[in-house]
Amino acid sequence: MKYLNTFRGFLLTLLLVCVGSVSAHDFEVDGIYYNITDATNKTVGVTYLGNSSTYYSNEYRGSVVIPESVNYNGTVYSVTSIGWGAFQFCSGLTSIEIPNSVTSIGKSAFHGCSGLTGIVIGNGVTSIGEMAFYDCWRVKIIINFSNLTFSKGSLDYGNIAYRAYYVFNAPNGSIEGDFIFCKPNGVNTLAGYLGDATELTLPADYKGENYVIGNEAFAGRSDLTSITIPNSVTSIGD
Repeated sequence: MKYLNTFRGFLLTLLLVCVGSVSAHDFEVDGIYYNITDATNKTVGVTYLGNSSTYYSNEYRGSVVIPESVNYNGTVYSVTSIGWGAFQFCSGLTSIEIPNSVTSIGKSAFHGCSGLTGIVIGNGVTSIGEMAFYDCWRVKIIINFSNLTFSKGSLDYGNIAYRAYYVFNAPNGSIEGDFIFCKPNGVNTLAGYLGDATELTLPADYKGENYVIGNEAFAGRSDLTSITIPNSVTSIGD
C-alpha cells in the first residue's frame, strides 16, 4: 500500500506539471495573452499561448491591435512590453499596432512572421531585442527611431530592424519606393529591398549618382529569382 500511495502521488504530481505546462501566460483578454511583469505597478507584457513560444504556431492571426491597458478581474494593467517570442512563427499574422505604452520588444518577438506586411510601433519603444523581426522581410515598418537602441543581434540579416536601422540611423537614410538607401561615409548605398517582385531591376542611379550595394542588402530574400544590376552600381558588399 505504501508503494501504491507513493505511485499515486507521483502520478498526481506529473499531472499537475503537465497541466501547468500547457499555459505559461497569466491571463487572456480579447485573444491577446499577457504575463504580469510587475504586480505592484500593475504592468503586463504580451506573450504567447502555451508552455513555449513554439507550442502553438498561429495563436495570433490577421490584424492585431494591442491596447495601452487591459482590464482583468477588475484590475487595470498597463501594457508595457512585447515579450520574448510573443508572436514567433505566427505566419498568419498580417499586421500589428503597438501602442505608445510599450517600451520594449523582446528577443525573437516576431521571428518567422512571414505574413506580416505592416507594423506600427508607438513612440514609447526604446529597445528592440535580438532577432526581433528575423525573417520578416515583407513588413514595411513605421516607427519613431529617435529614442531607439538596438541590441547587437537585432541587426541580423533577414531582419527588418537591420534595414530600418540604415534608414533612420545612417546619414541621409531614406526609402525610395521599395528601396532603402543611405549614405554612410559619404557613399550612396542600397541597404535593402522591401517590395514583392521576384524578378528585380535595380534603379539606374540614386539621385543622379552612382551607388553601391551594401552588405547583406538582399540576404534572406529567397523569393528573388533574378536581379538586374545597372552600370551605376560600382561595388557589391558582403
